[in-house]
Amino acid sequence: SGCVWQLDHGSPIVSLACSPEPPLVATGTEDGLIRIVDCANQVVLQIVPLLGRIRPLLWDPSGAKRLVAVCCGGFLGSENGVGRDEQWSCIHSVNVESGVVEWKFNLQKRVSPLRWSPNGKFIAMACHREADVWLLDPSSGCVSHIIRQSGVAVYFAWSPAGDVLATIEPCCADGVHLRLVEASSGRLLHEFKCPEHVEHSSFSGEVISWSPSGRFLAVVWCYDLDEEYSELVRVFSVSSGKLRLQFHCDDHVRALS
Repeated sequence: SGCVWQLDHGSPIVSLACSPEPPLVATGTEDGLIRIVDCANQVVLQIVPLLGRIRPLLWDPSGAKRLVAVCCGGFLGSENGVGRDEQWSCIHSVNVESGVVEWKFNLQKRVSPLRWSPNGKFIAMACHREADVWLLDPSSGCVSHIIRQSGVAVYFAWSPAGDVLATIEPCCADGVHLRLVEASSGRLLHEFKCPEHVEHSSFSGEVISWSPSGRFLAVVWCYDLDEEYSELVRVFSVSSGKLRLQFHCDDHVRALS
């Protein structure tokens, strides 16, 4: 065995995504180019030039010939010991067959994170260091709903069916950390307050995860009691909102599945 085909991009690849139906692969490079590649026939179908680094790159999970790319640029770091964040982002919807950009959504902030719902009906996004979650219509790029929250950062995860979004705020003023929101209406279904002695939600990795059936939701909280650090994993019933299981971990939880 070995390499059967190699494609030189001429610039570092910073994003890569496989289509729901092989053999198409999309790559995004540091110089702002998206390449749609047919790996089976070893041919580049489209080259789409955009402005800025391509990060991330996501295919429409519904099977539509569409992908979403986030171009980002600007400065992110520190200057003379003072933190700076002047990064901008622009979300592009690209027609895979024609290579045409169908719509753009400009932001003067960094997008982090961005998630397509499993049914392809919504794109959820949040800006860096902000807690509000925006739901976009993939066909038009228009804002469907904005989930208002009071914290300074947010993680979120789609239910397997793509109809409910779970959001968690690592730092929250009102004590409500976990919310379940109906995607089609923006209606709040359940909310859960953090347990006693919890300082904040874990920043260590993927801190929220759905069961494959969509019936249960697991979340990680940092737990500080009597100067002993641990992380608390809680499992909730989605239909009732009741706590079903909890246990402690003495080390950082890097992922939930």
